[in-house]
Amino acid sequence: MAILRKFLSSSILNNSITKRISFLVNYSVKFIKNNLKIIFTKTDKENITVVLDRNSYIEKNHTNIISDNISHNISDPNTKLVKNPLNKLSRNVQELLKKKWKKKNYISESTYKKLATNDRILSRAYALSKIHT
Repeated sequence: MAILRKFLSSSILNNSITKRISFLVNYSVKFIKNNLKIIFTKTDKENITVVLDRNSYIEKNHTNIISDNISHNISDPNTKLVKNPLNKLSRNVQELLKKKWKKKNYISESTYKKLATNDRILSRAYALSKIHT
């Protein structure tokens, strides 16, 4: 939607083609805002965008997450994590690197510095829809 807003705010809207495009862009923005039950997403192959029912998209991907043994404790697709699980994992890795591997000379100082990271940013999850062409 940011691309559409940027286009609408540009000063190139002067001829009939750009006016028609402007109308269609405005129409598309209104359609998206008025139809919150649908979601636009990319597919896993090619450069194709698909329109899906938002609830079935969330439910299907939630089911896939639940079936994953790593994430089995999430029971609600709208659940937000209370605290970042990477903090504990990062502390454990730092402890392993510093207290065991570095101390016992399993790794060099330079390797330790490369492996020791404080980047604890939790990635967002998203799913690409599969299509069969």
